[in-house]
Amino acid sequence: MSDRSWTVRGYENGEVVFEQVVSVDSISESEVKELLKRLSARGMTEAEVISASLSSDHRGAELSVSETDEGDFGFTTDPAAPRYYIATLGDGAA
Repeated sequence: MSDRSWTVRGYENGEVVFEQVVSVDSISESEVKELLKRLSARGMTEAEVISASLSSDHRGAELSVSETDEGDFGFTTDPAAPRYYIATLGDGAA
């Protein structure tokens, strides 16, 4: 069993509003990205979810996930959104 884990945090107006640690043994990297999209979609309208799900030539950016560019390795949704999510990989048991 790995001691590595993902720390998933939700931010609203710069404040942490959600945090949960998940063992890397429980979730793959691609599943972490999908998890962030699902969390972000909770605050979206149906039309925004559809827009973000279209083919790449027509897709809205609302559910895009990218690698973090500072600090620990991880992924983030759009930090310019009112509520966004970050998952970072680190040491420590879930």
